[in-house]
This record gives sequence, C-alpha cells and structure tokens, in this order.
Amino acid sequence: MNSSNSLGSRWRRIRALVVKESLQVVRDPASLVAAFVLPALLLLLFGYGISFDPTRIKVGLVIEKPTPETAWFLASLANTPFFDVRVTKDRKALLDDFSARRLVGIIALSGDFTERLARGDTATSVTKLATIETGMQVRVPGHIKKGDRIKIRTEDGEFKGRVGQ
Repeated sequence: MNSSNSLGSRWRRIRALVVKESLQVVRDPASLVAAFVLPALLLLLFGYGISFDPTRIKVGLVIEKPTPETAWFLASLANTPFFDVRVTKDRKALLDDFSARRLVGIIALSGDFTERLARGDTATSVTKLATIETGMQVRVPGHIKKGDRIKIRTEDGEFKGRVGQ
C-alpha cells in the first residue's frame, strides 16, 4: 500500500508541475516563442536553407601538356558531382574568371606533371614575392632563397626555375 501511495504522490507532483508551467506559458507568451517558434525556425534553416555539401564548385584546370595522366586527373575531377571543371592550356584564359569570382580556384598541371608524378614529387602551393636585381617583383616557390639564381620568362615575368636545372 505504501508503494501505491508514493506512486500517487509522484503523479500529483507531476500534474502540479504541468499546471504551474502551463499557467506560466499563458502569463508569458514569449515562452511560446522559445518553446515552439525558435525550434521550428532552426529546423527550417538547417533542414532546407543551409547545406554544407559542396556541389558544382567551379574550378579551372590548366593542362600545359596533355598526357594520359593529365586526362585521368581531369576525368577524376569531372566525373564527380563536386566540381564543374573548365579546361584550358593557358593560365591567362582563366585569370579574368578567377578575378571576377566566377571560378573558385585554378589547378595548374605543368608540362612536367607526368615526370614529377612518376618521381613521387609532392605538390606545393607556397609562393612568395621576390625582388630581382632590376627591381622587378616575381612570384617564386617558397623554397627559393635569397641569392639563388633563377630563370624568368621575359614575356610575362613568370618564374621558370633555378639556373642550372
């Protein structure tokens, strides 16, 4: 009999708590917003409005020397739902679209991509500005040190490598 008495008192306490909270909601309608409107808004935003799934990222792919390996790389990018690839042989063709934010990034596969891939070279995108003796600034890879002799293409000032390589 004692256990049924304590069970009855628990239900009375729960009922009293529900009545008290219901009266509080009636007195303060702002709690309805916190209880129902905000969760519904969050469900709507995160359920439909915000997606963190990348799809159709527009990138440019520069293939300076077509090889089977560069074709495989292009196919691996183009055959996914994640990338929308625009292919060209010249970097300059993509720079306007990149500057206008029509492209998110540019991937450049240099002419020696196949040889470097076979050697197992790792890619590096670290570059820095270097000032040469004439005062011209050139973007060079991060491993170039002060005093290194470098080759520069005179038409556009592009870094071509170290002297002696």
